[in-house]
Amino acid sequence: MKDINEEHFYTSRDLIAIYEERLEMIRRKKVASGEWQEANSMEQLQKYIVEMENNMMGPNKERIFKRDMEALFKGIQAMDNPERLLEREYHFDESLGKSLSEHIEELK
Repeated sequence: MKDINEEHFYTSRDLIAIYEERLEMIRRKKVASGEWQEANSMEQLQKYIVEMENNMMGPNKERIFKRDMEALFKGIQAMDNPERLLEREYHFDESLGKSLSEHIEELK
């Protein structure tokens, strides 16, 4: 994995060390602010990690979210042109015994 500038390659061990440092920074910040006690800060950190994992979207939730957002955007596009909502599409089959012109005359 490369960094933003694509200059440094991170190995899995590097990434684990970075994540551990980040978690330790969070733990120290919470203890320093008085939100957590030093004695049980590791237990609080474990609960914090579980809570963060529960809030993350998994692949299925992400796929469902994208699908729902696409449907929403299609609806917004339709609302952008309200005349499209009122349009009706007709499929006329002349094998039913009437010509298209006869059918139009009946509608008028």
